[in-house]
Amino acid sequence: MNNESFAISDDFSNDLEVRLGNNGLRFVITDTLPWTDDEAIAAHLESISARVDSYLQIATSDQFRQRYPETPPAKVSIVLRIRYEPAPTAEPILSATSKRLAIDGIRFRYGMASEYRRDRSGGEISN
Repeated sequence: MNNESFAISDDFSNDLEVRLGNNGLRFVITDTLPWTDDEAIAAHLESISARVDSYLQIATSDQFRQRYPETPPAKVSIVLRIRYEPAPTAEPILSATSKRLAIDGIRFRYGMASEYRRDRSGGEISN
């Protein structure tokens, strides 16, 4: 079977696809863009949303099921590691993203890259 990663790499980010020991899979988005003016914030959130939507489509695809048959959506997480403190207007949108993905059983976490640590409960990254 093809070992090519589902992770996306472009001008926005070089993402990671990380296999976990419990048959889980984590997509890590590393966001290095600053949150400056309103126009930049809107574009920034659009990029994050597109990236998250791509991973949601991947995690619910037949190709994903074939490559990772032991990984149900409940064991998929998407983690957004942010370099710069998000604008206050971004917080409700990022929170809504978490709730939206939870409908499909996928966990979404976000926070400052410097604050991430391992969570003993299930290998998820928390902040």
